Amino acid sequence: FSRALAPMKVPMDVLPTPPRHIQGGLEAAWRCVLCGMCLPSCPTYGLAMEESESPRGRIALMRALGEGLLEPGPAMWRHFDSCIECRRCESVCPAGVPFGALMDRVRAEVLPKRSPVERVKLHLARLVLARPWLLRGLRPVTGWVGALRDRGLWPKRRPRALALFPPRRRPAARHPGVPVPRAAGPRVALFRGCVAEFADYDTLTDARLLLEAAGFQVVEPEGQVCCGALHRHAGDPRTADSLLERNRERFAAVEPDVVVSAATGCGAVLAEDRGPDQRALGVRHQDLVRFLSHTPWPRRVRFHRLNLKVLLHAPCSLPHAGGDVGDAERLLARIPGVQCVAATSTGGCCGAGGRYMLTHPDNADALVAHLVEAVRENGVGLVLTTNIGCRLHLEAALRRVGEPVEVLHPVTLLARHMETGILRGDSPSR
Repeated sequence: FSRALAPMKVPMDVLPTPPRHIQGGLEAAWRCVLCGMCLPSCPTYGLAMEESESPRGRIALMRALGEGLLEPGPAMWRHFDSCIECRRCESVCPAGVPFGALMDRVRAEVLPKRSPVERVKLHLARLVLARPWLLRGLRPVTGWVGALRDRGLWPKRRPRALALFPPRRRPAARHPGVPVPRAAGPRVALFRGCVAEFADYDTLTDARLLLEAAGFQVVEPEGQVCCGALHRHAGDPRTADSLLERNRERFAAVEPDVVVSAATGCGAVLAEDRGPDQRALGVRHQDLVRFLSHTPWPRRVRFHRLNLKVLLHAPCSLPHAGGDVGDAERLLARIPGVQCVAATSTGGCCGAGGRYMLTHPDNADALVAHLVEAVRENGVGLVLTTNIGCRLHLEAALRRVGEPVEVLHPVTLLARHMETGILRGDSPSR
């Protein structure tokens, strides 16, 4: 039945042919057959119910721009800028239109037309995200801001960004056990990202702990930087390519067997076919949860029972990072008693979209409402998500309505309930 509902693929030889001399490298926009199958999956179309706020409407604008029929202006930019770039439309498109790549391209074309304020913001982002040491220095700041806000000691009329600051992250209480021995297995490189350095470092710590417990050598290349997703989606491919090349050099230097990333937003970029070897980092990449869920674990690794119902949120970037919600369910099954409620049936995009939750707060808040309602209706005690932007957005939404439900990455839940047994050298078991 599910196969019957899957979109039919249109043969390439019957797709529309773009006119000659198309401007801006937007040729792929002519692959769209205007069928409208993307409309129900588009979050902004669902909110506005306007054609120009849908993938099909935006492609019509791209075509007009490519043929020189329209000049970039504020009205056109508004429709391009309101796109979250969730890429949910790509999953249902029968013609295989690379909508995300088209949006990146058109935003780069329109970038020079932006206001001076927008260009200054992008320049500041370039400076900060390319310097991991600066991001790590923000850890204590985010912790104290979050603590003051949660105690009601921060003004109610505060900037939107401060509302998204995570609560103060405390080291998780570990069950006593034998320390994990230094592994001699395959060499795994952990991609840290940028925002995680100050807002999600508990996930990075727990990721390393689980990888080592599973028997891998874990390396974290010095000098690695932002994956470039925020820059590319903001219309700055030059900086994005520069960051990617820097990461290629850093990861190549440690010669890993595989690179894993905890945040699916980063993973979607690292999984793209870029470069002469068709790999973003020049080595094999895999989503962290997918990697761990398909890993044979040593028998000495045990997890304490946890009788808890959790809401499992699947970020829009998850399939593009090479994972699916079944990976998290398979991994969490290692904790006895955990009951997973998939959020896939409660609606679409949560509205985080990288910087989207800052630039379009009304849309973002409207889109996250279905997840807040799902938490209430299902009576869950915890929300799990694999993307840092979604985590911050969900945390803020739950705080606003007074729901004391924690939002974590799945690896943190496993790390909190892991106990390392005394047996060493046991054969792996699934």
